[in-house]
Amino acid sequence: MSTAAPIPYPWHAGALGEEDSPTPLGAIATPGRWYAGKLCDEDWRMTVPAAAVDELDRALDAGSGDTPDAVSRVPEAMPALQAFLGAVQASMFHGTGVAVAGRLPVAEWGVERARRAVALMAHVMGPPTQQTHDGVILYTVEDRGLRPGPGVRRSLTNVEQPFHSDGPWVARPPWVVALYCLRQARQGGLSRCVSLRALVEDLASEDAALAERLTRDLWWHRQAEHAAGDTPVSRHPMVWHDAAGRWCGRFYADYVQSGYRTAGEPMDLPARRALERLEALSQESHRWLQYRLEAGDVAWINNRWCVHARTGFKAVAPGAGPRLLMRVWHRFDGDGVALDG
Repeated sequence: MSTAAPIPYPWHAGALGEEDSPTPLGAIATPGRWYAGKLCDEDWRMTVPAAAVDELDRALDAGSGDTPDAVSRVPEAMPALQAFLGAVQASMFHGTGVAVAGRLPVAEWGVERARRAVALMAHVMGPPTQQTHDGVILYTVEDRGLRPGPGVRRSLTNVEQPFHSDGPWVARPPWVVALYCLRQARQGGLSRCVSLRALVEDLASEDAALAERLTRDLWWHRQAEHAAGDTPVSRHPMVWHDAAGRWCGRFYADYVQSGYRTAGEPMDLPARRALERLEALSQESHRWLQYRLEAGDVAWINNRWCVHARTGFKAVAPGAGPRLLMRVWHRFDGDGVALDG
């Protein structure tokens, strides 16, 4: 089978500004800038159409999605799925930047068929980006009994994960993070999202100098995702504009703090104060968009406009296997899929 025609992403044209929205924004004056208390379900809740699930079933029966890199095996005719993912993309770049959709029939599919469905949806959405130095495309989020620390991502533990961006240590973090829930924990594992744009702009209204510090380089720990012998830290600003002029942000307080420790350099006072204030603002519950991903649910998050978190969790019922999510990164800039771009 030939490769499916790419979905016409609106940001590829480069002519759309942040305020040029194809759909009403409702309570959102600026895409990606919001407070959860002012949102309604229509701003971020979606449903995977039955027709799109039927298309996935037919494609899976025909052998599509056999591997994470099976781009050539994506069928051309998947109009319902393409239309749905087009609506997701519009939400990513012209709405809240958060879309939570239910519900794929993962219990009927079983884990292996569900993994193939995730691979297929990821390639229809757009070229997935590598998430590890050794080239992993579909990343498994599960508790492996590890404890968090340098080189051990919290995604492989069951502990609480604070508000963060994915991949903040790379020069160009993914624009969109997708989380496909295949199996939920028995207890805990609640998801939260916060508008990073609102956090930074609120900080700027309090102290413009602290916000300005975020536009200059900080040290970030690279989580051992680099070649042997390469530097374990990188330097990037927390807030910047991309080549198309779009506002971009990244945030993970722990990775900045461990980055400075690893670099052997004390964090300057403005950087430390800005980081502390962002952490404090993120704990204001009126900012939190909270939801629980059940088996079959999918969450897409604009990773440069929003940050997400997870509460700690306990195992699922005995014999059912651990909490299991599949994670996909999309950079959407047409400039390669390697981890570091």
